[in-house]
Amino acid sequence: MKYFSKNVKRLRENTGLSQQAFAESIGIIRTTWHNYESGHSNPNLEGLITIAKFFDVTESDLLHTDLTKVYAKPRERNKANLADEDAHTNPSIIIADLRKTIAAMEKIIHFNDYLQADLHKQLKEVQDQNSVLLKQLTSRSESKKNRVPVKHA
Repeated sequence: MKYFSKNVKRLRENTGLSQQAFAESIGIIRTTWHNYESGHSNPNLEGLITIAKFFDVTESDLLHTDLTKVYAKPRERNKANLADEDAHTNPSIIIADLRKTIAAMEKIIHFNDYLQADLHKQLKEVQDQNSVLLKQLTSRSESKKNRVPVKHA
């Protein structure tokens, strides 16, 4: 997990989401996410898979590849270059911010679709298991009804 904390921090920063917003989007608390980014803890296998799917990278790359070289840090706004223009009224900055927000929302939607499909699959498995159990119980009940009582003398 040599690169994990650096990678997840950079990838989250590229989404434009805060630690809180990102943590909520993958179903964990902010302090857990903070601990991942700071290298104080690591996710279990299921968590690693969830994070990799969200960022559309492999688990191996998340752990063993320095993705900070692949995914450039978002450019910091240089307000000194804006001179008299306010950052909130500059159309190019507003458009860039909107594009980042749309990209982050698309990732969240994609991830939500993945979670829904996974939940649907799990629900189907539970329904199938319940069906098997119901058949077993019905079979046992029928066999008890058809038994001839044995009289002991």
